Amino acid sequence: MFKKIPLWLFFLLIIIFLSLSVVYGSIIVQHYEYGSRFQKIEKIVIKISKFPIEFKQKLFFGDGLGAASKKN
Repeated sequence: MFKKIPLWLFFLLIIIFLSLSVVYGSIIVQHYEYGSRFQKIEKIVIKISKFPIEFKQKLFFGDGLGAASKKN
């Protein structure tokens, strides 16, 4: 049913995933703690990281809290 993948490929994917997770987290910390350094990348990363919160607000409250939750 499932095709087996080589063990080295599995470990390579795990290492790449963990490395990208660390880079993603460090960009968020850089943005909130020290200010904008990588402005183009930070816009994308911050938008991705805010997605679950905005989705939850839209799901529970519709557009009722939109103005109070967004800061420019």
